[in-house]
Amino acid sequence: MNPIIVIPTYVSGHGQTNSGDVVTVYDHMTPINRQGELARCLGSLRDHGVDVPIGIIVVSSRGLEHEAQAKVEDIAKHFHDLEITIVGAEKEDALHDRMVRMGLGELCDGVSLSGYGALRNMGLVMAAVGGYDMVIFIDDDEVVENDDFLEKSCYGMGGLTPKGIPILVKSGYYLDKQGEYHARDKAVWYNKYWQRHEGFN
Repeated sequence: MNPIIVIPTYVSGHGQTNSGDVVTVYDHMTPINRQGELARCLGSLRDHGVDVPIGIIVVSSRGLEHEAQAKVEDIAKHFHDLEITIVGAEKEDALHDRMVRMGLGELCDGVSLSGYGALRNMGLVMAAVGGYDMVIFIDDDEVVENDDFLEKSCYGMGGLTPKGIPILVKSGYYLDKQGEYHARDKAVWYNKYWQRHEGFN
């Protein structure tokens, strides 16, 4: 495996907690004038010996693109021992120009710095362009707590489940109030398309 860690980071205006656009409302935007959690996240990766490349995707409110990138670059320079690539508005523009020249212009909205799905796609494109065969997504408000984080993240990828299904993607799990990782929800009519217990378990 040749993994890259991709970390989206979300920057808003002074005192602003979201961008206002329904597609670009994120659950933890950091105002431009506050430190935020990115440094803590990067510190945890360094402290636990994670030594794979890191891509930081900079998402910001309109008009703050350059300030947000400068803020993230300033944070990243304190982690010179980590191999960090930063993708912001300028690299997004360059990618979109290339996609248009390749006849893929209609896909630009789906690979951008606007919306959770498009951000994940941007991370996948970033990995593909860099020659990586696996992407580990973490958010900027998360921390790594174990030295074996990378090993656990890569475990099983590319293999098969006991039923012979290829393992191409996986996610972490959480424990409920009873310390269980299996979801115990019952099927309900208003969750027709997302029965959590089926999806999780």
